[in-house]
Amino acid sequence: MQSVEDIDGQRLSDEGSQGFSGRNLELTYAEVEFAPFCQLLNRVAQPQPGETFLDLGSGSGRAVLAAALAFPGLRCCRGYELLGPLHAAAERSAARVAELAGGQLAPVDLRMQSFLGPDAAWEE
Repeated sequence: MQSVEDIDGQRLSDEGSQGFSGRNLELTYAEVEFAPFCQLLNRVAQPQPGETFLDLGSGSGRAVLAAALAFPGLRCCRGYELLGPLHAAAERSAARVAELAGGQLAPVDLRMQSFLGPDAAWEE
């Protein structure tokens, strides 16, 4: 996914997590590589058309976008992220990927909120 390669997610995570000091939260940052992640997802989860992919702590959105590209029949690929800088980078990447993919991807829904909050969409 060339359009997200230029994002320094670790730096954005470090910047965004500064506001969380003293809240007794431990935040860890990691990213996925497109091909190995999609192979693992296919082997372990075997996503089917109409299902929803959830990424809890979606960072710069790589896993969400990889799932949306690799499994375009999914109902939705949703990511939850707490850190503003990472969420903003994910939104920019999603726009670029959607443009490059020409609509050949599952719908992407990126949310800057806790997946434990009352507004989290678990009904799908």
